[in-house]
Amino acid sequence: MGALGNTARITHVLCLAAWLGAVALVFAIRPEVVGLVGSSQSAAALLGGALALMSRFSWVAVPVVMLSLLLGWASLGVPLRGRVLSALGFAALSLIGGQWLWPRLERARLALGRPLEDLGLDDGLARQYLSLETYSLATLAITGILAILLIIWAVRGAEPRKRGGIQL
Repeated sequence: MGALGNTARITHVLCLAAWLGAVALVFAIRPEVVGLVGSSQSAAALLGGALALMSRFSWVAVPVVMLSLLLGWASLGVPLRGRVLSALGFAALSLIGGQWLWPRLERARLALGRPLEDLGLDDGLARQYLSLETYSLATLAITGILAILLIIWAVRGAEPRKRGGIQL
């Protein structure tokens, strides 16, 4: 299990790092894009391609993260409960965001038909769009936090656990 475990651990970290990098990029450039185009709605349209790409990547990343978690750490004797729960949360939020939230956000953006700033906050469609945007960003942020936790656990648990006794 040595070479396979090492390969699984490296793949695990690389997959999570790629996802985390994409999330960080979206959060880093979003304020700049909003500043350039002048509205949150237009920024969402420009960043929609990145979110769609992240959604497609999650179809690969989620199974790889789950499988590499089991193959890479099961033999090391490290506790897996927190890792598995975090990976399941990462998987659920990635798929919910990509398959449910982001497509609804895009449909709501298209249904607005005009800039969000022209609509009042009492407009039902504007409220729906803003709540979907908030949920989408929260889902991305939580997924990013879970990816950070999984990367930290991956680095901390890369060595086999010592089984009792005093080591001098």
